[in-house]
Amino acid sequence: MSYNYEDNCLKFQHGGFDYACFSLFSDQSLKESDYGLMFLTSPYYQAEEDYSTVYMRNGDKYPIGALIPLHLLEEDDSDYVSELVPYYKRYASLAIRKAISYLATKNILCPDDSEFHLSDYFKHPNVCLFIHSISETGSDVSCIVPSLYDNGYYLLKDPLKEKNLKLYSSSYMISSRPARRSRNVLVKPIKFFEHNKNYFIYLYTELLPYIESPFYRFFSLYQAIELLSDYTYKSDVDKYIQSFKQGKISKNDLREKLVEAVNEKKQIQHVYNNVIWKDDRCLFSVIDSLLDNANIEKPKTNELSVYIYTLRNKIVHEMHSLFRYEKELKDIVDYFEKNIFNLLAENMIKQL
Repeated sequence: MSYNYEDNCLKFQHGGFDYACFSLFSDQSLKESDYGLMFLTSPYYQAEEDYSTVYMRNGDKYPIGALIPLHLLEEDDSDYVSELVPYYKRYASLAIRKAISYLATKNILCPDDSEFHLSDYFKHPNVCLFIHSISETGSDVSCIVPSLYDNGYYLLKDPLKEKNLKLYSSSYMISSRPARRSRNVLVKPIKFFEHNKNYFIYLYTELLPYIESPFYRFFSLYQAIELLSDYTYKSDVDKYIQSFKQGKISKNDLREKLVEAVNEKKQIQHVYNNVIWKDDRCLFSVIDSLLDNANIEKPKTNELSVYIYTLRNKIVHEMHSLFRYEKELKDIVDYFEKNIFNLLAENMIKQL
């Protein structure tokens, strides 16, 4: 669509009718066709000043777009808007045009209300528009959905609905939010294997943003370890068999290695091998504290992977005895979800 900017409105035609959308953002230098649009929401970032430049790291770090809150697009203080960095003004202007195009494709623009604000249609109380360069992200942006979640932004299923499910808030994220709200957001693409891609998208769009139960969250996250363990098992077996065929190891060595490969604890240790997250010691500490409080026998080795495996077994076999430690388990899960994202990012980089 083509737009004319006058009287603090973007004016356009659609379906033979004239419309005017309120806006203090007039720049039209960025082409709509060069950018994609995702609707996000967040329990942590809800103010108009929560706008961010988005960078992607896939080897090098480079900008791919911006996160623009709907509250910023609705801003009616011209002095506030005039002080914004030109970069954000350009993206805010583009976000308004992309939002109007979205409404047009939904065929819900009403000729009887030809002068409107975006919030007249986008009823959800906290909508954030992620404008991303298609040339940088490609057409399939599902690979960055987990990283957006890791940064505190959840994929919004329907931005036109007034109400949605209550969003989950992590105590870790609340405590680690930057003091300066307008900031840079770094996303890491995760290119999942086709056979497990659907589960991870479901995990980061349908489960983690909404599920409150720490038991449910723990099991949902632990599936990532199960899937990665399955991959490492198959990879190790193939490697050992090839070594045997090439005469590099004996039949007895092959037998021993295959026995080790099916050991679940060894598989998990392999998944965690050389993967270090800055708050691993905090995760270890909160698990250690729960094991103490619940009188659970601790592993003889102080490895994080073994502690996680011990907790998993306790929940699977004696979940009934841990209900009174639900708060402690929530603290664990809030660290655990950060740990799992880091685990996925590092292991997928190794495998692809």
